[in-house]
Amino acid sequence: MTYISIDLLIAAAFVIMSVLFIKSNGKCCYFISGYNLASPEERKNYDEVKICNYFGKTIFIWSIFFIIRALVDYFYHGTEMKLAFLLLIIALVYHIYIRYKKFDEKFKI
Repeated sequence: MTYISIDLLIAAAFVIMSVLFIKSNGKCCYFISGYNLASPEERKNYDEVKICNYFGKTIFIWSIFFIIRALVDYFYHGTEMKLAFLLLIIALVYHIYIRYKKFDEKFKI
């Protein structure tokens, strides 16, 4: 039951972070690793509102993964780690692909 509580707590934290990113109107871009190191001239080339909306939606999807993990742990105790690892790998591959391959064409002004 402790693992379920931890998963739901992490999911709640991710939901709060996703709402903050979406409602920030581009001000949360400073919390995105790598983007906060870009020069102000480089940042002018990107739509910060779109970037924050995208990362807010991504974080929300991560929260759904934790909710699924909690449900699986509740109904099928012991199998949640395999599912969590699979979902994490899928999310990381997708995020890295979008981040490095399509970031410029998706968010450039």
